[in-house]
Amino acid sequence: MDRPILFSAPMVRALLEGRKTQTRRILKPQPPRFDHYGRDIMDWGLSGIYQDDENEGTNRWWLDVQTDVDDNSHREFKVLAGVGDRLWVREALDLGEPQYIIGHCTYAADEVDVDLSPAGAAAWAGAYKRRHVPPIHMPRWASRLTLAVTDVRVQRLTEISDEDAAAEGVMPGFGGGPIIEDFLCLWNSIHGPFACDANPWVAAYTFTVERRNIDAPSDRRE
Repeated sequence: MDRPILFSAPMVRALLEGRKTQTRRILKPQPPRFDHYGRDIMDWGLSGIYQDDENEGTNRWWLDVQTDVDDNSHREFKVLAGVGDRLWVREALDLGEPQYIIGHCTYAADEVDVDLSPAGAAAWAGAYKRRHVPPIHMPRWASRLTLAVTDVRVQRLTEISDEDAAAEGVMPGFGGGPIIEDFLCLWNSIHGPFACDANPWVAAYTFTVERRNIDAPSDRRE
């Protein structure tokens, strides 16, 4: 399965520099809170979020909650991708000043020119109405980074380890403290002040970075 994924300019640079091999995305909707079940919660240790053998490696997960009045609280939810899926990176583009440059396009993260050879690419760049193209509007043909998912975990945000925080591509010293605090500071800068205090459930994706368009032939030899 191929899906798009949005990245900010600093995180695109981290991908290009080989510093970023993980990303965390908030689960939507969030699993119910403990207090959703009132006081009848039996044992959260017997409950939790997991994959069964049949769906291992896919994007299908399960939430179970053991209660003293209902031990069949079993629901399915899906994450963005499973192991083996591919994510094509959407990032911001810059079209320059339309009155001077027709059909010119660069990546905002590093000002590298975009390949406009795919069919209709130059026409798209010339027809776009604004100078700056936000990541959500970046077309598939313009993507230059493909992420091959190698692992998926569902966890609370603050369960992140030092190693995982480093794999998120956080520059040391971003928040002026330990690497995990740097990551949480980055999280707040993206999601809003004190966003990490909510400690949301997230899907943590580990991936390898391929510097090519998702539709381009792979350089790998079988």
